[in-house]
Amino acid sequence: MEIKVDGHAIYCRTYQPDDFGQIQQLNQSEGWNNLTGNPDSTKRAWEHSEVSYVLVDRKM
Repeated sequence: MEIKVDGHAIYCRTYQPDDFGQIQQLNQSEGWNNLTGNPDSTKRAWEHSEVSYVLVDRKM
């Protein structure tokens, strides 16, 4: 699904393993130390979640 907002095209898609590095960067910037401190557990949770979507900003 794609949504256009203020010159951005935001694309929603399912999680892919290559997304994990950026997810951990976001976790760290938000101060979620329980997630960044246990990367293996966090990655397994993403990989086995029924609801695991990411948003990708595609600037127009």
